[in-house]
Amino acid sequence: MNARTSTTTSTGRDRRRSALSTRRTARGTAVAVGVAALTLPFLVAVPAQAATTLSGCTVTPLIPVANGDVDATNTPMVDYVYTVTCDPGRSVQIVSQYWEQDTWEREDDDEDDQFDSAVRTRDFTNASVRKTKTVTVEKVLPSLDGSGDPEAEVYQKVKFKVSSGGVDSPWTAFELTLPQFIHQ
Repeated sequence: MNARTSTTTSTGRDRRRSALSTRRTARGTAVAVGVAALTLPFLVAVPAQAATTLSGCTVTPLIPVANGDVDATNTPMVDYVYTVTCDPGRSVQIVSQYWEQDTWEREDDDEDDQFDSAVRTRDFTNASVRKTKTVTVEKVLPSLDGSGDPEAEVYQKVKFKVSSGGVDSPWTAFELTLPQFIHQ
């Protein structure tokens, strides 16, 4: 009987330890889930690209993407996209520049290769509410690194100024996207 009592006591002790361990694990899991729940919205809220706002307009350049098309020489086509959101009664003039990054030479402070640029105006003067327009510019993937580099590292730079009621804002600083590595 003593052995049985000892076994029962040992089993009861094991159950209590197991229950305590389960509670600790559950509590640790709950804490981890709570931390993740509090942290996740901040991680999700961090944009993959930066935006600049000035005088009631926001311009957001997006990372360039290969769109799946090719030109007559079988060179990939790339979409350079930015969004423009403005309050009513404004127009915005946008300068966009298209660049190829010289990854290996950046350490020597050599400049990247600008291969094209454009100036566009988007009009929101007749809008009755705040609106967003998406601008997509399709370009041929540049081959500026020579035949030894199988990838082009492309990005865009965008700056703008806003006109409202006959008054122009100053130009913003350029906003750059991260480079996109696209196989040539």
